[in-house]
Amino acid sequence: MKEHLLAISTSDYKIKLFSLVKDGFQHTYQGPDFGEIKESSLKTMWNAEEEGEDDKFYIFATSNSILGLIRKPIDGNPHKNIGIVAHPTPLRNFCVKPSEGLIFTSGGEDLSIKVWQLNKDAIERQLKLADGLLELSEEEKLIQMVGNVDL
Repeated sequence: MKEHLLAISTSDYKIKLFSLVKDGFQHTYQGPDFGEIKESSLKTMWNAEEEGEDDKFYIFATSNSILGLIRKPIDGNPHKNIGIVAHPTPLRNFCVKPSEGLIFTSGGEDLSIKVWQLNKDAIERQLKLADGLLELSEEEKLIQMVGNVDL
């Protein structure tokens, strides 16, 4: 039997999971925080499985313009989420076209609509790097080294 979960984000970067079939409340996990910006609590989450996709990801938007992915199951692992600044102003909304792997975002004050290509491999690569199962390429090592130099 497939378990149906409701995920709720709190203002202190937590994600609470509730079972819609079993006993109700299940767990509280650390959610993505993306820095010290207090307004970055999750605003919207979308589950690809609801659309018939066999994916293991949630797509989310925050109230401070971050668009991102969380790898299921949600367990608080910081390497299981990735995000980008999608607009210079807060996101108004987003929608997903799973058959094409596209995410459409609408900005607030910037009055723009952007189209993003979904790249689920980015999280898989991040998890492998964190677990030591993958080595950085020479180019990535150079970028990491330059990024740590104070100019």
